Amino acid sequence: PLKASFKVDDDSVCAGQIITFTNTSAGTNATYKWNFGDSTTSTLVNPTHTYPIPGYYIVQMVVKDDIPCYDTFRKPIVVDTIPYANFITSDSVLCEGDRIAFLANFLYTGNTGYTWAFGDGNSIINTNNIAHAFDTAGIFTVTFTASYRNCPDTVVTKNMSIKPYPVLNLGKDTSMCPNAAPLVIGDYINNSTPGATWLWNTGETTPTINVLH
Repeated sequence: PLKASFKVDDDSVCAGQIITFTNTSAGTNATYKWNFGDSTTSTLVNPTHTYPIPGYYIVQMVVKDDIPCYDTFRKPIVVDTIPYANFITSDSVLCEGDRIAFLANFLYTGNTGYTWAFGDGNSIINTNNIAHAFDTAGIFTVTFTASYRNCPDTVVTKNMSIKPYPVLNLGKDTSMCPNAAPLVIGDYINNSTPGATWLWNTGETTPTINVLH
């Protein structure tokens, strides 16, 4: 008897993944001719093969014995595209409590779900174009994970710098006499903070101002 047959370790794979073919044919002094459906062939008994390009392939094996008789066996292979993922944000440095918009760009073909993890204990699944607010100050690592049926999960991360709201204290209320010397009031908490700016209702922009009667 002559019978062509083979098994594969996986018939749905990611591009670039090695597939192992196990020959289960029966025949006397048999020889084998494999055609992997992508213009490549082999005469090994148990070959391996890698598909660099995604697509749908029919693998064919022809077995020949010493009479010669021939038999053919075929099996389909599905090859998925290597996934990609990235996301953009409306900002990366902002104050606590402010909302940030997140929009992911990733491969939808073969996707089985995706997850946002915001680094503050909150997460959300299978929702894109979302907004999130961080309640406390700090550096938070936002992670986007896309899962696929055949390819490995794709993970991308970005850091969000959340700043605390500034504390401001101009001192206690006070009064002054006509023609008295000017009073100096100001922000002595943030006057040495890099990047801090001030705007008084008098139009002045310095940390301290002189108040006249």
